[in-house]
Amino acid sequence: LGLVHEIIPMSDDSVKTVLLTDEGELSMQRYFVDRRAEPKVSEVRYTGAEVAEASPGLRDALDRATALVLCPSNPYLSLGPILAIPTIRQAMRDFSGKRICVSPIVGGDAVKGPAGKIMTELGKEVSCVEIAREYQDICDVLVIDRRDRNLATQIEEMGITPLVTSTIMETEEDKIALAREIVELME
Repeated sequence: LGLVHEIIPMSDDSVKTVLLTDEGELSMQRYFVDRRAEPKVSEVRYTGAEVAEASPGLRDALDRATALVLCPSNPYLSLGPILAIPTIRQAMRDFSGKRICVSPIVGGDAVKGPAGKIMTELGKEVSCVEIAREYQDICDVLVIDRRDRNLATQIEEMGITPLVTSTIMETEEDKIALAREIVELME
């Protein structure tokens, strides 16, 4: 699709994801890999995030970017540590280009992984509407699956434009089609 990108760390500082569970405190790797996301989660902490700074590469990328896309990743284990760094979240709030987020929740559950389970255990609604709430301050357009079209009005009421499309990527063609729609939004 003509996209070229670098892979840049969020920070050069240490940020550790720690989950408070019914088995005690677990590191993200221990929870996710060793315990296969089985323990019940009551809280997610990002130790060190409060003093971490965005990496110089990320700051530069945000300064040069004309659009941001948050992929359909787990809001607590994947994007959470990044967004917990105050300077990064503020930079995304202040970003002047289009901010696009793709919901990882379809039809009331995570497409893949434990996001839906964690949301339930944290007392949150497992829906693209909750994803809109999580990202309300950093999202202009929320891409949601056709199965959730009935929730588009609730997302609009939050000041976010919903884009209803097919977000399930089972084939290479599905991936390309969704990527093209997002690229079109960016232009």
